[in-house]
Amino acid sequence: MSNGDAREGWAMRTYVRTIFAIGCGYVVVLVMILLGAIVIAAAMFHGLPMAVAPPKFIAANAVLAFVSSIAGGALTARVAPSRPIYHAAGLGVALLSIGVFALIFPSPQSLVPNWYEPLVAVLGAIGAVVGGMLVRDAKNLTT
Repeated sequence: MSNGDAREGWAMRTYVRTIFAIGCGYVVVLVMILLGAIVIAAAMFHGLPMAVAPPKFIAANAVLAFVSSIAGGALTARVAPSRPIYHAAGLGVALLSIGVFALIFPSPQSLVPNWYEPLVAVLGAIGAVVGGMLVRDAKNLTT
């Protein structure tokens, strides 16, 4: 095996690990938001149908999205092969792009205002970077 082949193999493993890190972070965000939204809805709606989500529900879900994104960014940074902040920012870009998609193609049956999805996307992007920074700072404290 030549030295060039070894470098190509290393580069491919790095790309795969990058995609894996961002994917893991995204799954954490998704699962935490889905489970948290179910708990919040059960606590606030008590099984009653709603035409529009109440402000407390919107605020609770925005906080949930931010906290979930911090956890996802932290996991992404931990799994990343190098440069944890850049990988956490990659997760933030992915979350932001989903918000842009929701802004361009809003759901006609949504219970939340049109500004909610972009707000959650921005909070998600910020939260992912904060999570990456927390992991970076924790690594610096242990070395």
